[in-house]
Amino acid sequence: MKEAYNLWTANAEWPYKKLLTRINYPHQVAVVVGNLNYQVENGGFAQWYFNGYYHSASYLLTALEEINTNTSREVKQMVENVLDLFNDDNHDHESARLLNNDLSTRYYEINNQFMADTLTYLQTLKDNVTHV
Repeated sequence: MKEAYNLWTANAEWPYKKLLTRINYPHQVAVVVGNLNYQVENGGFAQWYFNGYYHSASYLLTALEEINTNTSREVKQMVENVLDLFNDDNHDHESARLLNNDLSTRYYEINNQFMADTLTYLQTLKDNVTHV
């Protein structure tokens, strides 16, 4: 993730989505999963969504599918639920708040294993990493 952000720092004019198109797949995984973890840990899935990281959801969902562990599949389902929840203009705000809290609480319970699974997956990609 640090390498990807060093590239972004060197090209500060790039928006987040452009960064994702300019880095290789292992860096994409590290960045989108790292951002999810950081945002959810600090303010729940609502923070991840309302800070605009949902715009990279396609990258995240692909990564979660490729990681393919019990925790990544569960997190993928959480992300899909959050996208459905906040993309629906007709949702009941109290129900949305409660569901966000439930999903975030469950994420907190599994995130250590999820991050370990992600690191293991990234380790398997290490031989394919080309420095950008």
